[in-house]
Amino acid sequence: MRVAICIATCQRPRWLAALLSSLGQLWIDEASTELRVIVVDNDHDGTAGEVVTAARVGFRWPLSYEIEAQKGISFARNRAVRLALAWGADLVAFLDDDETACPGWLTELLAVSRQYQADVVAGPVVPAYEPGVAEWAVRGKFFERPRHSTGTLVKYAITANCLISARLLHSAQPFHPAFALGGGGDTHFFRQAQVKGARIVWADAALVYERVPASRATVRWLLARAYRGGTSFVLSERLLHATQKRMVLRMCTGALRGVQGIGLLLPSLFLGKAEIVRALQVVCVGAGLLTGTLGASYREYTVIHGE
Repeated sequence: MRVAICIATCQRPRWLAALLSSLGQLWIDEASTELRVIVVDNDHDGTAGEVVTAARVGFRWPLSYEIEAQKGISFARNRAVRLALAWGADLVAFLDDDETACPGWLTELLAVSRQYQADVVAGPVVPAYEPGVAEWAVRGKFFERPRHSTGTLVKYAITANCLISARLLHSAQPFHPAFALGGGGDTHFFRQAQVKGARIVWADAALVYERVPASRATVRWLLARAYRGGTSFVLSERLLHATQKRMVLRMCTGALRGVQGIGLLLPSLFLGKAEIVRALQVVCVGAGLLTGTLGASYREYTVIHGE
């Protein structure tokens, strides 16, 4: 079984080095699994090159590195997929460059894939807060994602922690270029996969940790992320079901979300900053859904957080 671990990176050399170090500690049955790590640098200056060169010294697995000069996360992911398929990967795992993996991460993904005959296996991404993150943001659990029992069928996965059958990736651009700078292309990919009947299964022990810098734990970033979530969801719907009726329905949903958020805002004033931000996030999601139907977008990936 050939497994490629794909990493898209951009101007975060220290964090990338920590991720590669964690991958060097993976527990793998090398008799049954052939592993390759693929790093695609989305910085045309190749700032990750030195990190990869240093990591190759004593690294347990083949480590590939290429630069994708066209700016955007979709282009970097698609380049990584092409490299994985050209190598002959049967399965492709994805991680982000702001993460580290537990030693048993990949072994657990593979075990769940076999046991449940999954097309996609998704695992938990646990926040690891950097120094300076505000206490209200930690208490509010804004960076904690839902978790499920292992074997649970789920609707979506994210490329921050997943294992995908290579057969789902055999298209010219599995991650749509429309999401290159705004994000949400992985959600769109998994929505397409589910429409085609793919089984997405949860593996709760396949842990990775995601760094949360102080620059993300701000009111501005959290509200912008909520707005972007709304616009990218509508963009995905437009690409999947481009009907006027659906867009009108989504506009109505956005308006209702906005009203709901405003309704939550008044009582949240007595519950602290985290609840105020949560109510405003509902408003921003609604605004994203509403304006997204008119073609609005938010280019989240034009700003780099981390190092």
